[in-house]
Amino acid sequence: MSRDRGPKHKKSRREGVDLYGTGGESLQRRLQQPPGMHGRKTRRRESEYSRHLREKQKVKRMYGLQEKQFLRFFEKARRKSGETGVAAVAGSQWATVNVGDARILVQGLAVGLSAPFIAKTKPTALRQVLAGDGIVLSSVAARNLGRKTGDVVRLATPTGYHSLIVRDVVDYVAIDSGSAAISLDGLRDWFDRPGATFLQVGLKPGADAEDVRADLELSLIHISEPTRPY
Repeated sequence: MSRDRGPKHKKSRREGVDLYGTGGESLQRRLQQPPGMHGRKTRRRESEYSRHLREKQKVKRMYGLQEKQFLRFFEKARRKSGETGVAAVAGSQWATVNVGDARILVQGLAVGLSAPFIAKTKPTALRQVLAGDGIVLSSVAARNLGRKTGDVVRLATPTGYHSLIVRDVVDYVAIDSGSAAISLDGLRDWFDRPGATFLQVGLKPGADAEDVRADLELSLIHISEPTRPY
């Protein structure tokens, strides 16, 4: 089984945290400076997609996992739904998409996912989007793209161009050109990217979040090889 055995300090600096607890004072002084010969002194403001991706990368690097091994953990965590403390596990993805001259962040929506796009979208429009028949735009994206409900948006993806009808426009905090949401199945197909970039774990009433986290991390350790000092 392959493992990521790259430089530990460099990976910790990329994530802004001592991932392995072995850095000492030297690493602590440089944690806020990303790696690179001319690394920036401060970190850029991150989008929601970027934050989800960084959390995923932290987990992969802490346990030395490759992408396929992480996807195995996702499937194992999903199957834990119903066990002690875990009410449900939902996965989703974010992707950057070109729409004309603009670049927007698109989230994949699925039943069971708790997300602002799901909470704010009109019920009828949400059902259409979940079925793969439409897209929801943030107000920022709608303004930048010059689109409104009923208009068509043409997305440039790795599998070609795909057009969707705007089913709703909602207020959503966004940076750059805005954000949008389509069905998770559609996003996976069009980007040829199975799995998830983040997991959302729902807890049963009264469950202890730290206990559930420890249980899931233990499952991850069982998938990974034992870490050897080097």
